[in-house]
Amino acid sequence: MFSLKKLWTKRRSRIAKVVAIVLVIFAAGVVAGGYSFKKSDVVQTSSVVAPVVHKVVHKKADPLPLHSKAYVDLEEKRPAVRVDRASPAPREAGTPVVPVPKRPSKRAQTSPDKMLASLPPLPDRSSSSPAQVAIIIDDIGQNMQAVEQLLAIGLPIALAILPHQPHSRQAALLAGEKGQVVMLHLPMEPKSKGNNPGPGALYSTHDAAQLQQLIIGDIEWIPGVVGVNNHMGSLLTERVESMATVMEEISARGLFFVDSRTSAGSVAYKTARGIGVPAAQRDVFLDNDRDVRKIIKALELLTAKALKNGSAVGIGHPYPETIRALELFAPRMATMGVNITPITRLLRGSRELGIHAKKPNTACMGPAC
Repeated sequence: MFSLKKLWTKRRSRIAKVVAIVLVIFAAGVVAGGYSFKKSDVVQTSSVVAPVVHKVVHKKADPLPLHSKAYVDLEEKRPAVRVDRASPAPREAGTPVVPVPKRPSKRAQTSPDKMLASLPPLPDRSSSSPAQVAIIIDDIGQNMQAVEQLLAIGLPIALAILPHQPHSRQAALLAGEKGQVVMLHLPMEPKSKGNNPGPGALYSTHDAAQLQQLIIGDIEWIPGVVGVNNHMGSLLTERVESMATVMEEISARGLFFVDSRTSAGSVAYKTARGIGVPAAQRDVFLDNDRDVRKIIKALELLTAKALKNGSAVGIGHPYPETIRALELFAPRMATMGVNITPITRLLRGSRELGIHAKKPNTACMGPAC
């Protein structure tokens, strides 16, 4: 017969066995965990093994010691942290240092030497007959230091010397000794009443005899003079009658004439050619702005005109900026097949070299007019 007592006894026996097995497994896990914890070097003394094991078992986010192997392994696996720009990132050994270029200042200006190197190349004519450029420096006679600096360049530059100045004769003699062309920078009446052409100037109110007498007196101030160009004269060079008298006196003395073109309406060049005076006219004013970079640009324009027409005439002044620009740009002219030549040589070959520019630059600024 079925016995309830026997059934209960059998089930209790089975439960007891299961509980015993669970207790054995649990005890084995505890022992194994304590052994592995010891091996990690987290606990150094046996007196604290029990409480530390208890913490490890029951807490998931316990902080690791800074110098432990577990902590080091964890840090190596962390993603790279973004470094602030204020503190540069550490550089690996063997990595070349690349300097960071500084942003140029907006106010920084290019030096004339660098600007010259950056200019676009002009057409190469070195294989053909060279073009000719004549350069005249006006307003000589007030400062001998400028004359000495100009002559030291070694270029064939004509010096146009003002009469009645403290160093007019001295400058003419020194230029002649150096083999440079000596010219009279003949003062003439300008349109602006505020511009004074200086002593010995020719005015439209002078009759033919007065004009002749003034020209003779001005020429006597310049020893070795071979040519003439006008100082100012924007008004007088437009007067046909006055120019005819001037050119007749210049022709009688065997001189040449260069029209500075201080006026677009000048008849000086045309009158000189009509009388038979060897003549030329200015193509470019070099230094309306006393800035080396701008003067170099003007010299580049002069070179381009010479390459186009065969020759060109530039007029400047004895400024330090003009002297520096000539020193910088003269070698570039030579490489492009443009020779700086004395104005006298250019005049002798005026028909072949095309000296008569069809559209000269007639702009004039400052006391040159």
